[in-house]
Amino acid sequence: MKKNIHLFLLIIMLCFILSPMIVLSEKTSNEIPGVVCTTSVLSYLTQEIGQEAIVVTTIAPAGMCPAHFDIKPSQIQAVREAKILISHNFEPWIENLINASDNTAIERLILSGPWNTPESAIEKIGLISSILVKRFPEDEQYFNLNAQKLIQSVRLEAEKIKNKSNEFNVSQFKVISSFHQASFVEWLGFQSVTTYPSPETISTKQYLELLLVGKKENPAFIVDNLQSGTDFGAKMASDLHANHVVLTNFPGLVPQTESLSAMLSYNAEQLFKAIQERTNHD
Repeated sequence: MKKNIHLFLLIIMLCFILSPMIVLSEKTSNEIPGVVCTTSVLSYLTQEIGQEAIVVTTIAPAGMCPAHFDIKPSQIQAVREAKILISHNFEPWIENLINASDNTAIERLILSGPWNTPESAIEKIGLISSILVKRFPEDEQYFNLNAQKLIQSVRLEAEKIKNKSNEFNVSQFKVISSFHQASFVEWLGFQSVTTYPSPETISTKQYLELLLVGKKENPAFIVDNLQSGTDFGAKMASDLHANHVVLTNFPGLVPQTESLSAMLSYNAEQLFKAIQERTNHD
């Protein structure tokens, strides 16, 4: 009798242990839905959340500015067959892409604002997870679990970066940065003197105005955005006798930036190295 009771209790315990396991809904290769993302950062977040439940196609590669990109026929076909299109709000070709695909009924998610701080990245993870759950409710638990793992990895990396930024006492340093990187340098704790837009939009008058601000504030660093081009920032750094620091806004282009957390860490390290170089030089 006791053996039967023990066996019964063991079965109950196994049921409790196995019940939380998330089971991915079974699909054939032809049934796996497609999701199109306009940039590599959106693709990375979406793929990490969707994993095997979806197929993700990226429009603009990590090394190119999404605002200056020529659409290929294969990408039009990907949108034609996709269930969801995830984009930022600055791709000038997005409506032409949708019209060319003849898939005007595609479900869209437009993610405005920066993504290169932990808070903004976590916000976008939540929004991407929500649309995947809405469109494919059969995999809700799977998506939510993956999203939580991704959020946790971002938070852990953010804590490490913040601790190191405090060690370097970054708040004592002034910076002029590309507006694409402004939110990140401010999150780290640097003093943001001013920002500048994409270099091709800056007139001679605007450049002189930036130099006047720079000469008054004496920034330690000019922080450039790799995908926007770096010649402009290099010239300003030279004119202001500041250190030129180049950061990336998209994972996967630069070595050791394969994930969003790795990209945040890489960008922070570039600034920490610049502080060391400036301190040693002084």
